[in-house]
Amino acid sequence: MNFKTAIVMLSTVFFFQMTFSSDIHLSGIVLNEHDQPVFGARVSLYIRDSLSTLTDQNGKFELTEGSILSSINKKTGKLPFVTQNGSVLKFDLKPGSHAEVIIYDSKGSKVFRSPVIAGVNGNNTIRLPLADMTSGVYLTVVNCREIKAVIRNVICANEVHCGKPDVIGGNREFLRKLSQTEEFRDILIVSAEGTQTVRKAITASVQKEIKIKLMPTGVGHVTPGIPVFTDKGGIGDVTTYGSPSDPEFSQGGACNYGSTGIHYYAAINVNQFPGDLGGQWQGGQICGACARVLVRTRDGEIRSTVLRIMDKCPDDNCGIDLGGAPAGEIMKDQPGRYSGEWEWVSCEGAQGVSDGPPSLHVKEGSGKWWSLVQVRNGPGAVLEIRARKASEGEWQSLSWATEAENFLSVPVEILQDSDEWELEVIWRTGVSGFLRIAGEKLGVEEAAYELEMNAIR
Repeated sequence: MNFKTAIVMLSTVFFFQMTFSSDIHLSGIVLNEHDQPVFGARVSLYIRDSLSTLTDQNGKFELTEGSILSSINKKTGKLPFVTQNGSVLKFDLKPGSHAEVIIYDSKGSKVFRSPVIAGVNGNNTIRLPLADMTSGVYLTVVNCREIKAVIRNVICANEVHCGKPDVIGGNREFLRKLSQTEEFRDILIVSAEGTQTVRKAITASVQKEIKIKLMPTGVGHVTPGIPVFTDKGGIGDVTTYGSPSDPEFSQGGACNYGSTGIHYYAAINVNQFPGDLGGQWQGGQICGACARVLVRTRDGEIRSTVLRIMDKCPDDNCGIDLGGAPAGEIMKDQPGRYSGEWEWVSCEGAQGVSDGPPSLHVKEGSGKWWSLVQVRNGPGAVLEIRARKASEGEWQSLSWATEAENFLSVPVEILQDSDEWELEVIWRTGVSGFLRIAGEKLGVEEAAYELEMNAIR
């Protein structure tokens, strides 16, 4: 995960726009659950993660290319600890370390420059001449080796206002690629102490009158927001389509498992931005995965449960949608929309996510000319199914079917062969299953064959 650190500032009276050239200008207001302005809420972008600002006393914000943050050293992952109190800048560096402080005005001209050498205890302070400068916006840049911190100051009536460090980060690889090939896309991230974090899709570089409502953490009806993803899971809205008081077994879903005895299940997002198919559903290839879902209630309690992905939810603000028993465990008597997160885990040993042993199922309508198969009750989502003539020949991977989601196609040469074939199922968890079977049996519709787990071959 790449982390970016920001030291930002906002005037308590008004905000001066930097005069840098800018293609981005996002502005709006942030309100609380009672529709009152939220002062000091953090507003930033997800892909363009070096841009950030705070809301003013009226809850208003402007986010532009001038909303500059600093970057930590990607090699060391560290930032010199720099704090500012009025015109005094304090450093906490290694003894003998050298740094340089430069102040730029809104036109980009240097108006102050001074070296800093840390004392024997690593601490040092320097007084900046900000109070002697005319009203306006100034950037104080601190360079220490390859590390740079940027402090944004607003001077109004000779009063200096400054902010404090903050750290953000995340896995943005998919969105970075998307932003390079399509029109402007990013995610506006808004948060404040004690509230949910709202993530709003932004599809235009200039957008005004954006209205964000921050609800308290843990309430059942938070402001809808789009999900963001990491290699380990995701962060976003946790909703329910099941009854918390009367949980039912999964009776179907887009994973095409049909009626089951599984009590712990959920649907996963299809899209990130509306209609982009950039979500975690992946055409059904996430089916069978298990996730640990967590939400924090208003009183600080953390509730969690483990469930299996068995369906998709394509609406614009879907994160993960709970069915069956998980709805009651997470939401109890307050069903609705929560802000939460989920992490991919193994299904092995988890309660209520299976109704039998790991097995290979043949789709109805299959025969010797066409057949689709799927895996049920495995330890996670399927990464690959490969086949070979028993004890000979090269492995060949089965391709994902286009006729139905969460199925793979069996080649005709296998379906019309009475000799034995070996099939290996490889899950994303790293576990594998094995089946030795006459090829023609893979064309027997609605047949089920138990897999031998982690077999030595």
